Amino acid sequence: MGDEQQQQSNRRRFTEEFKRNAVNLVRSTGRPIAAVGRELGIYDSTLETGCARTASDRGEAEGYHRRAGPASTAGGRERAAADGA
Repeated sequence: MGDEQQQQSNRRRFTEEFKRNAVNLVRSTGRPIAAVGRELGIYDSTLETGCARTASDRGEAEGYHRRAGPASTAGGRERAAADGA
């Protein structure tokens, strides 16, 4: 078996449920993707891809950022709207 084939066979596969739960954990807690990824034992880039894909599917243009969790400007707009600004 060649090196490329061996690397592909060693890739971990995550269930759709695991992916949904991981993204929901980031979204519901507002914790940074990197912190949640470390807690779950997955690369932050893997989790970031899932969060970005979910944000895109929901039409959230600003998406998620690895260190900050949900885009900080989105929360600011929501607070401003709630305050009547």
